Amino acid sequence: MLYILDRVLHMFLGTAWEQFEVLQTMYSQLEALYTDVAKFYAFDVKKYSMEEFFQDIKAFKDGFTVSRIDTTCLLERLN
Repeated sequence: MLYILDRVLHMFLGTAWEQFEVLQTMYSQLEALYTDVAKFYAFDVKKYSMEEFFQDIKAFKDGFTVSRIDTTCLLERLN
């Protein structure tokens, strides 16, 4: 019985460790890309978190979409 448990836990540990390494690599790449975006938009990554940045980008995109739809409707009414 312990042999089976040991085998199962060993397989789980191997899979979990591989997934952890993949996630760690992805997070490192995400941080590097975020740093590049911060340089492009000229803000400090220590003062402006990734979550705040993406919330602001989403709010801008949503506002822009609404504005574009409103402008299109207004132009259609004028023509």
